[in-house]
Amino acid sequence: MNMTTIGGALFAICTITYFGIQLYIGGTSARMMYEISQVGQGPDDPFAGKVDIENNTRGSKGRLKEDYVKMAAYNDINASRSVNTNIFVPIKKLLNAGEKAPGKDFVDVFLSARAPFVAEQECKALLKTFASQCKVTHSGGKLAHGSREIGAFLVRLDYVAKAPFGEFDPAKKQYFIDLNTILTGNGRSKRTEKSTLSQFGRDRAKIYRKVAGKCAKLRRREGTCATTSIRIQAQWNEKRRSIVYSAFAGFALLSPRLSAMKAASK
Repeated sequence: MNMTTIGGALFAICTITYFGIQLYIGGTSARMMYEISQVGQGPDDPFAGKVDIENNTRGSKGRLKEDYVKMAAYNDINASRSVNTNIFVPIKKLLNAGEKAPGKDFVDVFLSARAPFVAEQECKALLKTFASQCKVTHSGGKLAHGSREIGAFLVRLDYVAKAPFGEFDPAKKQYFIDLNTILTGNGRSKRTEKSTLSQFGRDRAKIYRKVAGKCAKLRRREGTCATTSIRIQAQWNEKRRSIVYSAFAGFALLSPRLSAMKAASK
């Protein structure tokens, strides 16, 4: 092959690469502009024209609040109501029959590959406690800090709750109320609790039931309630072979009483 042929081939490769990059950038930019335009418009209000609601928008453009949309689209699995939690599993429990433990250079790859399975198992736990629908929207895995045998996973699960949203009188003005609460410790100075590898799954299930119970209490008092989010933050302590965790939940409801905002936070 002479130099002219080589030069022509290199020119062609560079040209294709350049236009490929431009096409990628153009496509990415167009997609980003579309997503931005959608965000600017905001979602539709399922209750629009059916009831007069206050405190459900924010900003000068009157965009619907995120938690209001999560509440209003109560039976929509894509409404972004989510559980975000850390999970810890010994590597040996993730091996298939006859499978050997991965070498140290491949442990994180192995754990990333097992993350969807761990997340699906948590979905099953959610369905046993308070959800009627559940889907995995994120899962990731790596070695727990300081450990060579414990996998640390972070999963996000979107869900629809089993309990109904409740009832309200559309003839009366309703106030949108959202609140966040801590579910662990004493809710004041102590916000964490301790667990073990064998116990942590049961502790998470207990949190899910506690969330369902709190929402049921709000529903009995105010008529409606939706759980908008659950967040369980946990860390593995290799030295003590234990888990320290904290849990938080978001709730949203409609009430004809503005004073219910203070009552709901109790």
